[in-house]
Amino acid sequence: MPTQTTAAALTAWLIMTAVALLAAGCAVPPASPAYPRQTEAPPSDGPADARFAGLASQIATDIPGTELVSAAPGTCGPAAAPVVRLVVPERVLFATASDQPRPDAGTALDDIATLTARDVPGAALTVLGHTDSVGSDAYNMGLSKRRAVAVLQALASRGLDPNHLSAVAIGKRQPIADNATPEGRALNRRVEFLVSRCLAANLAVVAGVARSRTLLAPDEASNHPVEVLRLDPAGAYGMAPLTTVFLRSPEGNQPQPAAMQASAPAQPAAKLPPVAVARPLPAPHYQPRTLSPEVQRNPLGPAVPF
Repeated sequence: MPTQTTAAALTAWLIMTAVALLAAGCAVPPASPAYPRQTEAPPSDGPADARFAGLASQIATDIPGTELVSAAPGTCGPAAAPVVRLVVPERVLFATASDQPRPDAGTALDDIATLTARDVPGAALTVLGHTDSVGSDAYNMGLSKRRAVAVLQALASRGLDPNHLSAVAIGKRQPIADNATPEGRALNRRVEFLVSRCLAANLAVVAGVARSRTLLAPDEASNHPVEVLRLDPAGAYGMAPLTTVFLRSPEGNQPQPAAMQASAPAQPAAKLPPVAVARPLPAPHYQPRTLSPEVQRNPLGPAVPF
């Protein structure tokens, strides 16, 4: 009898143990958070440049306006430098005429910051602010700068090194669509992100994005210097200048050397007849509160130009 009792007890213990192990093996693991999508680091032995291609592919799943371009050899090293270029419509990050990110803009900024830090830690990231042609240069550039500092602060708060962040306020000088239509103006109001191995590669892409001259007014189709800015709470707009880059003229409208522009030898000044110099007419007064035709005035407050 003791032997049978012992055997029965052993059998019962084995059954209970098996049931416990089976239950543990079938337990449903806790659901992973929806974001970030991946937490594991990329292979450490992968080529550095291949990681930028992987970053572009990852971000493109959430932000369709993403592509991989390159800066010329010698910009960041002997080989061509890959640059991830993201084009984000204004409506994704900002409300019209606002310099504060929308409440739902965090998803896109989370995606950019988390994947950049994971795949290409230490990469240079440059934010470009673009506007349509409605409004003065001063207003559009100021809005671009205020938006840039808001985006850079948001990226820094998500773990990116502020020393690797920069911004360029482009304003209306690199349109990608016709500003004569509401649809074109909506496309031109955008924020672009450039991510590469070094700031020089990002700036090479900025300078080289030459748009069609047909999208620019005659007085805009020329080289323009723009400031490259970094975060600095003590500076204007919360930014401080790093350097200057020239936006290249559209193809076919490059300035010619002075020697090629002269059509005839200059005459000695003493032989020229006196010429009456007319005082130029004053520039037409700009109405700074002019709104884009498709923007409706806010009945609850004063209109804001954009």
